[in-house]
Parts: sequence; structure tokens; C-alpha cells
Amino acid sequence: MSESKFSIIKDCKIGEGTLIKDFTNIYKTKIGKNSKIHSFVYIEEGVEIGDNVIVRPHSVITEGIKIGNDVLLVKVFKQ
Repeated sequence: MSESKFSIIKDCKIGEGTLIKDFTNIYKTKIGKNSKIHSFVYIEEGVEIGDNVIVRPHSVITEGIKIGNDVLLVKVFKQ
């Protein structure tokens, strides 16, 4: 996991090779190996994220969600 200057990452288990960008808030979450959490992501407590997961910017993952391995999460904006 990379060092973060402007994020809150509290009581999390982060797998080897996982990259978390700045400007994220992550609470009591388990994240697997080789995942990537982009900037401006908010993850509530009790979330479990598998290995090789990419969470794109501006995503919100609410309490208790479980995400498997090899998943891409993308925020879609409607016009």
C-alpha cells in the first residue's frame, strides 16, 4: 500500500500489492491482494473486497457489501 497524505484509512486489512490513491476514506474494510482503489473513493465499514479489484474514482461502497475477485467497479453518470 502506498503512503497517503490526504486520506483516512482506519482499521483496515490491506493485501500485498494493493494500491490506494490519495483522497480516499476507508473504514474497517478488508481489501485483498493486488487491488487498486482510485482517488475520491468512500468505503464504509464491514466491506470486503477480493483480490485484483479496481475501484474507479468517485465510487461509494456502503456498509456490509462483499465484492469478489477480479472485479472492476465504475461510477456511471447519467445526463
